[in-house]
Amino acid sequence: MNTSTEFSNIREDIKQAILSNQENIPPMRIFFLITRVLRSITDRKKPYPWYIGAMVLAVIVPLPTIAVSFVLEETNQWAALGLIWVGYLEYGLLGAVIAQFATKHILSNMRKNVVDKIENINDLENFRQIISYSWETPYYRLFVTLFTVFWATTFSLVNSLFIKEFVGFGLVLGTIIFGLIASGTLYLLLWFIYFTSKLGAYNYKLNIVSPRESELIFQLSNIFKTTLYYVTGSFFVGTAINSFNDFSVWLVVVVCWIPTILLFVKSQSVLGQIITTAKWKTLNQLQKKIKEYHDGDISSKNNIENINRLMDYHERIQTTRNSTFDLKTGLGFLNQLALPLLGFLLANIEVVLSFFK
Repeated sequence: MNTSTEFSNIREDIKQAILSNQENIPPMRIFFLITRVLRSITDRKKPYPWYIGAMVLAVIVPLPTIAVSFVLEETNQWAALGLIWVGYLEYGLLGAVIAQFATKHILSNMRKNVVDKIENINDLENFRQIISYSWETPYYRLFVTLFTVFWATTFSLVNSLFIKEFVGFGLVLGTIIFGLIASGTLYLLLWFIYFTSKLGAYNYKLNIVSPRESELIFQLSNIFKTTLYYVTGSFFVGTAINSFNDFSVWLVVVVCWIPTILLFVKSQSVLGQIITTAKWKTLNQLQKKIKEYHDGDISSKNNIENINRLMDYHERIQTTRNSTFDLKTGLGFLNQLALPLLGFLLANIEVVLSFFK
């Protein structure tokens, strides 16, 4: 098998793995499980679309919390936090829906715009491994377990302090359900940050003279930017729902900003790494060629002209920018960071307006 055929086969395998994996995104598993149960109940021949599962789950997900709260007669806790908890659970489900849209956007764009630009066979193998085993690892199950325990304990404690009594077993159950749903969403975000870091080490087909102006850089930049809007848009809703408790709001804002800032910094770093690697690859080739002429007859007019021409070309490439970060990018990122805070301000608009009176 020649190298060209091997490259082509690996690329096709990766594209097929991406298509297959889109159906295995953690939130999609839950939605498809619900549709399979619903299909068996209704005896439907055709499978239901995933969003039917999400809609059914939106109705079901608060019921255990409501049932336990009323069976145990936790009326004070329910009066203080019950409806907020229902919104909180629905937000977790909304986050899962947003996460699956974001992940499908990432995977489909990687399939269309990135795979064919990777020009090293070892990089393609690494890419395929990451895609093929993204959700099939014990790390995913471990993360879900640890996050659910942490979140159920921490958030229940914070809100128990807020209402000055134990939130009750019903609301704790709701927090556990939220943790199980939200952990898959958060795992996807952390997976993407990890995946992004790997992209910077690959070799790509880029514009030789100005790597920054390559189509791949444009496509990756759009993937990162769109993903950040998915993330901050979801966090915007989260801060609005948690507006009843100032401590929870600021906790959510800080927790939201940490992965957002990390993803932005990592994405810009990766783009810079790709551009710089491509630049130095070309510059090293030019330096090698310059050395060949220099090691020849230095008194030759033709050699001197070739050296000068190559030096001018070398300087032209070297002076091109090493990153995509500019004022527009920076302002766009600040706008994204402001979304979670805006959710808090809109949820407390009366307090904000009274402050300025």
